[in-house]
Amino acid sequence: MIVHPAFTFGDEEIEGFWTAKFEASMVEENLSTIANNNVIDKTVRILPNVDSWKYIQMGNAFKVSLNMKENNIYRFPNEIDTHLVKNNEWGAVTYLSVSQYGKVPAKNTSGVTQEPPSGENTEEIFYSYTGAGDYIANIIQSTTGNITGIYDMNGGVWEYVAAYWDNGSDSIQEYGTQDIFPNNKLNSKYSKYFDVYEVGDTEKQEGKEIWDIKSTEGNEKSYQIAKDRVDLMKNVKGDAISEAMDEWSYYGRYANAYNSYGVQYGPYEFLAWLRPTIDSDGKIVDIGETTLWNYGVSLYGNDNILIGTYYFPFLFRGGDNWSGNYTGLFDSSGWYGRADRGVSFRVVICV
Repeated sequence: MIVHPAFTFGDEEIEGFWTAKFEASMVEENLSTIANNNVIDKTVRILPNVDSWKYIQMGNAFKVSLNMKENNIYRFPNEIDTHLVKNNEWGAVTYLSVSQYGKVPAKNTSGVTQEPPSGENTEEIFYSYTGAGDYIANIIQSTTGNITGIYDMNGGVWEYVAAYWDNGSDSIQEYGTQDIFPNNKLNSKYSKYFDVYEVGDTEKQEGKEIWDIKSTEGNEKSYQIAKDRVDLMKNVKGDAISEAMDEWSYYGRYANAYNSYGVQYGPYEFLAWLRPTIDSDGKIVDIGETTLWNYGVSLYGNDNILIGTYYFPFLFRGGDNWSGNYTGLFDSSGWYGRADRGVSFRVVICV
Protein backbone atom coordinates (compact mmCIF):
# COMPACT_ATOMS: atom_id res chain seq x y z
CA MET A 1 0.00 0.00 0.00
CA ILE A 2 1.26 3.48 -0.91
CA VAL A 3 0.53 6.14 1.72
CA HIS A 4 0.12 9.67 0.41
CA PRO A 5 3.05 11.90 1.58
CA ALA A 6 0.64 14.40 3.17
CA PHE A 7 0.16 11.85 5.96
CA THR A 8 3.76 12.22 7.04
CA PHE A 9 4.13 15.40 9.08
CA GLY A 10 7.75 16.04 9.90
CA ASP A 11 9.00 12.65 11.12
CA GLU A 12 5.58 11.45 12.28
CA GLU A 13 2.95 9.38 10.53
CA ILE A 14 -0.51 10.89 11.08
CA GLU A 15 -3.93 9.37 10.56
CA GLY A 16 -5.37 12.46 8.92
CA PHE A 17 -5.63 16.23 8.86
CA TRP A 18 -8.41 18.80 8.80
CA THR A 19 -8.54 21.27 5.94
CA ALA A 20 -10.34 24.60 6.31
CA LYS A 21 -13.71 24.43 4.60
CA PHE A 22 -13.29 27.91 3.11
CA GLU A 23 -10.53 30.34 2.23
CA ALA A 24 -9.34 32.29 5.25
CA SER A 25 -11.02 35.53 6.29
CA MET A 26 -10.44 37.76 9.32
CA VAL A 27 -12.35 38.54 12.52
CA GLU A 28 -11.43 42.22 12.25
CA GLU A 29 -12.65 44.62 9.55
CA ASN A 30 -11.36 43.59 6.12
CA LEU A 31 -10.61 46.69 4.03
CA SER A 32 -9.02 44.62 1.24
CA THR A 33 -5.90 46.77 1.08
CA ILE A 34 -2.25 45.95 1.63
CA ALA A 35 -1.99 48.44 4.50
CA ASN A 36 -4.85 46.72 6.33
CA ASN A 37 -4.34 43.07 5.40
CA ASN A 38 -0.59 42.42 5.07
CA VAL A 39 -0.15 42.08 8.84
CA ILE A 40 0.21 39.29 11.41
CA ASP A 41 -1.74 40.81 14.33
CA LYS A 42 -5.21 39.97 13.00
CA THR A 43 -7.28 36.89 13.68
CA VAL A 44 -8.06 34.14 11.17
CA ARG A 45 -11.61 32.89 10.88
CA ILE A 46 -13.14 30.27 8.60
CA LEU A 47 -16.65 31.26 7.56
CA PRO A 48 -18.82 31.21 4.42
CA ASN A 49 -20.14 34.26 2.58
CA VAL A 50 -17.43 36.68 3.70
CA ASP A 51 -14.63 38.35 1.78
CA SER A 52 -11.46 36.26 1.66
CA TRP A 53 -8.32 37.55 3.39
CA LYS A 54 -6.30 38.79 0.42
CA TYR A 55 -3.54 41.42 0.08
CA ILE A 56 -1.27 39.41 2.38
CA GLN A 57 2.20 38.18 1.39
CA MET A 58 3.14 34.54 1.57
CA GLY A 59 5.27 34.75 4.74
CA ASN A 60 2.60 36.60 6.70
CA ALA A 61 -0.07 34.12 5.58
CA PHE A 62 2.18 31.39 6.98
CA LYS A 63 2.60 33.26 10.28
CA VAL A 64 -1.08 33.99 10.95
CA SER A 65 -1.89 30.33 10.19
CA LEU A 66 0.82 29.14 12.60
CA ASN A 67 -0.29 31.61 15.28
CA MET A 68 -3.78 30.14 15.44
CA LYS A 69 -2.68 27.33 17.77
CA GLU A 70 -1.55 29.88 20.38
CA ASN A 71 -4.77 31.92 20.27
CA ASN A 72 -7.24 31.09 23.04
CA ILE A 73 -10.17 32.19 20.89
CA TYR A 74 -10.14 28.77 19.16
CA ARG A 75 -9.82 26.71 22.37
CA PHE A 76 -7.54 24.22 20.67
CA PRO A 77 -5.97 21.48 22.85
CA ASN A 78 -2.19 21.59 23.24
CA GLU A 79 -1.54 18.79 20.77
CA ILE A 80 -3.19 20.65 17.87
CA ASP A 81 -0.94 22.04 15.13
CA THR A 82 -2.17 24.73 12.72
CA HIS A 83 -0.32 25.73 9.58
CA LEU A 84 -0.62 27.07 6.05
CA VAL A 85 -1.70 24.26 3.75
CA LYS A 86 1.28 22.47 2.22
CA ASN A 87 1.35 21.68 -1.47
CA ASN A 88 1.11 17.94 -0.87
CA GLU A 89 -1.90 18.50 1.43
CA TRP A 90 -3.57 20.42 -1.38
CA GLY A 91 -2.71 17.47 -3.62
CA ALA A 92 -4.27 14.96 -1.22
CA VAL A 93 -7.56 16.88 -1.16
CA THR A 94 -7.45 17.22 -4.95
CA TYR A 95 -7.04 13.48 -5.47
CA LEU A 96 -9.82 12.71 -3.02
CA SER A 97 -12.07 15.13 -4.93
CA VAL A 98 -11.56 13.37 -8.27
CA SER A 99 -11.88 9.91 -6.73
CA GLN A 100 -15.06 7.86 -6.31
CA TYR A 101 -15.42 9.44 -2.85
CA GLY A 102 -15.50 13.04 -4.03
CA LYS A 103 -16.68 15.36 -6.75
CA VAL A 104 -14.90 17.91 -8.91
CA PRO A 105 -16.30 21.23 -7.66
CA ALA A 106 -17.89 23.82 -9.88
CA LYS A 107 -16.06 27.11 -10.16
CA ASN A 108 -16.42 29.82 -7.51
CA THR A 109 -17.22 32.85 -9.65
CA SER A 110 -18.23 35.16 -6.81
CA GLY A 111 -16.63 38.56 -6.76
CA VAL A 112 -17.05 42.26 -7.47
CA THR A 113 -14.61 45.14 -7.82
CA GLN A 114 -14.83 48.69 -6.56
CA GLU A 115 -12.59 51.70 -6.19
CA PRO A 116 -10.18 51.60 -3.19
CA PRO A 117 -10.58 53.88 -0.15
CA SER A 118 -9.15 57.34 -0.65
CA GLY A 119 -5.37 57.43 -0.33
CA GLU A 120 -4.85 53.64 -0.27
CA ASN A 121 -3.68 52.85 -3.81
CA THR A 122 -4.79 53.19 -7.41
CA GLU A 123 -5.69 49.55 -7.93
CA GLU A 124 -9.27 48.37 -7.81
CA ILE A 125 -10.27 46.31 -4.79
CA PHE A 126 -11.39 42.81 -5.64
CA TYR A 127 -13.90 41.04 -3.39
CA SER A 128 -14.20 37.26 -3.50
CA TYR A 129 -16.71 35.57 -1.24
CA THR A 130 -15.96 32.30 0.51
CA GLY A 131 -18.20 29.39 -0.35
CA ALA A 132 -19.25 31.26 -3.51
CA GLY A 133 -21.55 33.27 -1.24
CA ASP A 134 -24.32 30.97 0.00
CA TYR A 135 -22.49 27.67 0.45
CA ILE A 136 -25.67 25.70 1.12
CA ALA A 137 -27.16 26.82 -2.17
CA ASN A 138 -23.82 26.28 -3.92
CA ILE A 139 -23.07 22.67 -2.96
CA ILE A 140 -21.87 22.04 -6.52
CA GLN A 141 -18.84 24.15 -5.49
CA SER A 142 -17.97 21.57 -2.81
CA THR A 143 -15.37 18.81 -3.21
CA THR A 144 -17.99 16.24 -2.19
CA GLY A 145 -21.04 17.65 -3.95
CA ASN A 146 -22.71 18.35 -0.61
CA ILE A 147 -22.22 20.68 2.37
CA THR A 148 -19.69 18.37 4.05
CA GLY A 149 -17.02 19.13 1.44
CA ILE A 150 -14.34 21.81 0.98
CA TYR A 151 -15.07 24.99 -0.95
CA ASP A 152 -13.13 27.61 -2.94
CA MET A 153 -10.56 25.19 -4.38
CA ASN A 154 -11.80 25.96 -7.88
CA GLY A 155 -11.77 29.71 -8.35
CA GLY A 156 -12.54 32.39 -5.82
CA VAL A 157 -8.95 33.59 -5.61
CA TRP A 158 -5.54 31.93 -5.85
CA GLU A 159 -4.25 30.43 -2.60
CA TYR A 160 -0.69 30.40 -1.30
CA VAL A 161 0.60 26.98 -0.27
CA ALA A 162 3.63 26.33 1.93
CA ALA A 163 5.95 25.33 -0.90
CA TYR A 164 8.83 26.95 -2.76
CA TRP A 165 11.63 26.37 -5.24
CA ASP A 166 14.94 26.49 -3.38
CA ASN A 167 16.77 28.78 -5.83
CA GLY A 168 18.18 31.50 -3.56
CA SER A 169 15.98 34.19 -5.13
CA ASP A 170 15.75 37.50 -3.27
CA SER A 171 11.96 37.08 -3.44
CA ILE A 172 12.17 34.24 -0.91
CA GLN A 173 13.36 36.41 1.95
CA GLU A 174 11.47 39.51 0.82
CA TYR A 175 8.02 37.94 0.58
CA GLY A 176 8.57 34.87 2.74
CA THR A 177 9.95 37.18 5.49
CA GLN A 178 13.46 37.18 6.90
CA ASP A 179 12.80 35.20 10.08
CA ILE A 180 11.29 32.29 8.11
CA PHE A 181 13.86 32.49 5.30
CA PRO A 182 17.09 34.04 6.63
CA ASN A 183 19.49 34.59 3.72
CA ASN A 184 16.85 33.13 1.39
CA LYS A 185 17.05 29.69 3.04
CA LEU A 186 14.31 28.07 5.12
CA ASN A 187 14.83 28.25 8.87
CA SER A 188 15.22 24.61 9.93
CA LYS A 189 12.62 24.90 12.69
CA TYR A 190 9.96 25.32 10.00
CA SER A 191 11.09 22.43 7.82
CA LYS A 192 8.07 20.23 8.52
CA TYR A 193 5.74 22.99 7.35
CA PHE A 194 7.12 23.40 3.81
CA ASP A 195 7.44 21.37 0.65
CA VAL A 196 10.81 22.22 -0.91
CA TYR A 197 11.46 21.84 -4.64
CA GLU A 198 14.90 21.59 -6.21
CA VAL A 199 16.00 23.66 -9.22
CA GLY A 200 18.55 23.11 -11.99
CA ASP A 201 22.07 24.48 -12.32
CA THR A 202 21.06 27.15 -14.85
CA GLU A 203 18.68 28.73 -12.34
CA LYS A 204 21.16 28.50 -9.47
CA GLN A 205 24.02 30.05 -11.41
CA GLU A 206 22.38 32.47 -13.85
CA GLY A 207 18.80 33.00 -12.70
CA LYS A 208 19.12 36.63 -11.63
CA GLU A 209 21.02 37.66 -14.79
CA ILE A 210 18.67 35.80 -17.16
CA TRP A 211 15.70 37.82 -15.87
CA ASP A 212 17.07 40.95 -17.57
CA ILE A 213 18.10 39.46 -20.95
CA LYS A 214 15.76 41.04 -23.52
CA SER A 215 16.22 38.71 -26.46
CA THR A 216 15.51 35.23 -27.77
CA GLU A 217 18.53 34.06 -25.79
CA GLY A 218 16.89 35.23 -22.56
CA ASN A 219 13.70 33.36 -23.40
CA GLU A 220 15.61 30.21 -24.24
CA LYS A 221 17.32 30.31 -20.85
CA SER A 222 14.08 31.15 -19.03
CA TYR A 223 12.51 28.17 -20.77
CA GLN A 224 15.44 26.00 -19.64
CA ILE A 225 14.97 27.12 -16.03
CA ALA A 226 11.32 26.08 -16.17
CA LYS A 227 12.09 22.81 -17.94
CA ASP A 228 14.64 21.88 -15.26
CA ARG A 229 12.00 22.59 -12.61
CA VAL A 230 9.50 20.36 -14.41
CA ASP A 231 12.01 17.51 -14.77
CA LEU A 232 12.93 17.68 -11.07
CA MET A 233 9.30 17.92 -9.99
CA LYS A 234 8.73 14.47 -11.49
CA ASN A 235 10.53 13.11 -8.43
CA VAL A 236 7.85 14.64 -6.16
CA LYS A 237 4.72 12.59 -5.57
CA GLY A 238 1.29 13.53 -4.34
CA ASP A 239 1.16 17.27 -5.12
CA ALA A 240 -1.17 16.92 -8.14
CA ILE A 241 1.11 18.91 -10.44
CA SER A 242 3.72 16.88 -12.30
CA GLU A 243 1.65 13.69 -12.08
CA ALA A 244 -1.25 15.42 -13.81
CA MET A 245 0.75 17.63 -16.17
CA ASP A 246 0.11 17.65 -19.91
CA GLU A 247 1.77 20.89 -21.06
CA TRP A 248 3.23 23.82 -19.15
CA SER A 249 4.10 27.49 -19.63
CA TYR A 250 7.13 29.48 -18.56
CA TYR A 251 7.43 33.21 -17.85
CA GLY A 252 9.37 34.97 -20.59
CA ARG A 253 9.53 38.03 -22.82
CA TYR A 254 7.05 38.69 -25.58
CA ALA A 255 8.84 39.44 -28.85
CA ASN A 256 6.29 41.59 -30.67
CA ALA A 257 5.69 45.31 -30.16
CA TYR A 258 2.06 44.95 -29.02
CA ASN A 259 0.50 42.72 -26.40
CA SER A 260 -2.97 41.20 -26.64
CA TYR A 261 -4.49 44.32 -25.06
CA GLY A 262 -3.16 46.56 -27.82
CA VAL A 263 -0.49 48.13 -25.59
CA GLN A 264 2.73 48.97 -27.41
CA TYR A 265 6.07 47.80 -26.03
CA GLY A 266 9.57 47.56 -27.42
CA PRO A 267 10.70 44.07 -28.49
CA TYR A 268 11.07 41.81 -25.45
CA GLU A 269 9.94 44.57 -23.05
CA PHE A 270 6.69 42.79 -22.15
CA LEU A 271 6.75 39.79 -19.76
CA ALA A 272 4.07 37.13 -20.15
CA TRP A 273 3.27 33.44 -19.75
CA LEU A 274 4.49 31.72 -22.91
CA ARG A 275 4.29 28.25 -24.40
CA PRO A 276 6.54 28.32 -27.46
CA THR A 277 7.26 25.79 -30.15
CA ILE A 278 10.40 23.79 -29.29
CA ASP A 279 12.51 21.96 -31.87
CA SER A 280 14.17 18.55 -31.43
CA ASP A 281 17.27 20.20 -29.93
CA GLY A 282 15.20 22.00 -27.28
CA LYS A 283 15.53 25.41 -28.95
CA ILE A 284 12.70 27.94 -29.17
CA VAL A 285 11.65 28.33 -32.80
CA ASP A 286 8.43 30.33 -32.50
CA ILE A 287 8.03 33.44 -30.38
CA GLY A 288 5.25 35.74 -31.38
CA GLU A 289 1.69 36.83 -31.03
CA THR A 290 0.27 33.32 -31.18
CA THR A 291 2.16 32.27 -28.06
CA LEU A 292 1.19 35.22 -25.83
CA TRP A 293 -0.84 34.09 -22.79
CA ASN A 294 -0.76 30.55 -24.14
CA TYR A 295 -1.14 28.58 -20.92
CA GLY A 296 0.01 25.03 -20.31
CA VAL A 297 -2.70 22.73 -19.02
CA SER A 298 -3.16 19.66 -16.86
CA LEU A 299 -4.63 16.35 -17.95
CA TYR A 300 -7.74 17.12 -15.91
CA GLY A 301 -10.09 19.95 -16.79
CA ASN A 302 -7.55 22.08 -18.68
CA ASP A 303 -6.36 23.62 -15.41
CA ASN A 304 -3.35 25.95 -15.84
CA ILE A 305 0.20 24.71 -15.26
CA LEU A 306 2.43 27.81 -14.99
CA ILE A 307 5.98 27.07 -13.88
CA GLY A 308 7.56 30.47 -13.46
CA THR A 309 11.13 31.70 -13.34
CA TYR A 310 13.91 32.77 -10.95
CA TYR A 311 11.98 35.57 -9.23
CA PHE A 312 8.90 33.34 -8.83
CA PRO A 313 9.96 30.91 -6.06
CA PHE A 314 6.60 30.40 -4.34
CA LEU A 315 3.63 28.30 -5.43
CA PHE A 316 -0.05 29.02 -5.29
CA ARG A 317 -3.00 26.86 -6.33
CA GLY A 318 -6.63 26.81 -7.41
CA GLY A 319 -6.88 29.80 -9.74
CA ASP A 320 -9.29 32.71 -9.49
CA ASN A 321 -12.75 33.55 -10.71
CA TRP A 322 -11.73 35.68 -13.69
CA SER A 323 -9.39 33.19 -15.39
CA GLY A 324 -12.05 31.54 -17.51
CA ASN A 325 -12.44 27.80 -17.71
CA TYR A 326 -8.75 27.08 -17.00
CA THR A 327 -9.14 27.54 -13.24
CA GLY A 328 -9.40 24.37 -11.18
CA LEU A 329 -8.19 21.94 -8.53
CA PHE A 330 -5.01 21.12 -10.47
CA ASP A 331 -4.26 24.77 -11.25
CA SER A 332 -0.77 25.81 -10.14
CA SER A 333 1.57 28.72 -10.66
CA GLY A 334 4.90 30.12 -9.55
CA TRP A 335 4.85 33.69 -8.24
CA TYR A 336 6.78 36.25 -6.20
CA GLY A 337 4.89 35.63 -2.95
CA ARG A 338 3.91 39.29 -2.54
CA ALA A 339 0.62 40.67 -1.26
CA ASP A 340 -1.90 40.71 -4.09
CA ARG A 341 -5.58 41.38 -4.64
CA GLY A 342 -6.03 37.96 -6.22
CA VAL A 343 -4.38 35.68 -3.63
CA SER A 344 -5.62 34.33 -0.29
CA PHE A 345 -4.69 31.25 1.79
CA ARG A 346 -6.07 28.21 3.61
CA VAL A 347 -5.32 26.64 6.99
CA VAL A 348 -4.76 22.98 7.88
CA ILE A 349 -4.99 21.41 11.35
CA CYS A 350 -3.34 18.18 12.41
CA VAL A 351 -2.54 16.44 15.70
